[in-house]
This record gives sequence, C-alpha cells and structure tokens, in this order.
Amino acid sequence: MEAMGKRNLPSPMEATTLLPHLLEVLKDTKRTRVKEMLRSGLVHVDDVSVTRHDHLLSPGQRIEIRDERVPPARAMPFPVLFEDASILVIDKPCGLLTIATAAEKSKTVFSIVNQALASSRERAYVVHRLDRYTSGVLLLAKGEDAKHAIMRNW
Repeated sequence: MEAMGKRNLPSPMEATTLLPHLLEVLKDTKRTRVKEMLRSGLVHVDDVSVTRHDHLLSPGQRIEIRDERVPPARAMPFPVLFEDASILVIDKPCGLLTIATAAEKSKTVFSIVNQALASSRERAYVVHRLDRYTSGVLLLAKGEDAKHAIMRNW
C-alpha cells in the first residue's frame, strides 16, 4: 500500500456520507483504493479514525487521510505503554498471570488482551512471560511474523 502522507481534505458543503464525499474529493484515486484507505482506518474525521462508508458528515468537519493507522484506544485493566501495528507493550500488574494454567483460563493477560483486540480482528501473541506475582513491562506481538522476528532477536 503506497504511503500518501497526511492529507487534509475539504469539508462537505452539505450533509452527506463519507464514501461519496471521498470519491468526489479524491477523483483521481481509484474507488478500490479509497475503500481500502477507509477500511484500513486511514481516514479521520475530527481526529477520529472512521472505517464506516456510511458515516455521516456535516459541513465544517475536518477530514484527513493519514499515512499510518492510529491504534484505537482500548479498555484494558492495565496501562498500555505503546501500541502499533506489530506490537503491544503493557504494564502487567502483580497477581495477574501472563498465560493460562490448568486452574486459571480467563483472568490472564493473554485472554484479556485478545478479548480487547477481537473487535478490530487482531490477535496478540506472547513473546515472553512474567511470573504471576511480578509486575513490569510485558511485550506482546500482534501477528505470528512479528512474534517470530522478536523471539529470534530476543
């Protein structure tokens, strides 16, 4: 996918939906490319990533195309220190397992993170573990390729 940089688009003159407005403003861009940008989370309306083609637009709204997908804010019971397309870095609290055991399957970092990522069709992979009663920075990969690359260089 080619990088377009950050590009501000004109606001609509009257109420409309996002896809028709994008197709009108980006006349020189193929329809499939516009839909791909939308699906990928690169289109932002008033600084919020929008993926729905039928998102309502009003005059005066700020519309831009960004060159990188901004990860959505996620509701997790621990701080997310960093997230991009390949990794997720969290501050694991004391008392929480990294992965499941025979006695505990759901109250784990792995389970909690994957439930939070499910809405965006992403999945986390454990790169390393911290003991239950150890708090600290925990790195998770957001894809098998990233996991193997990190583990090879660990």
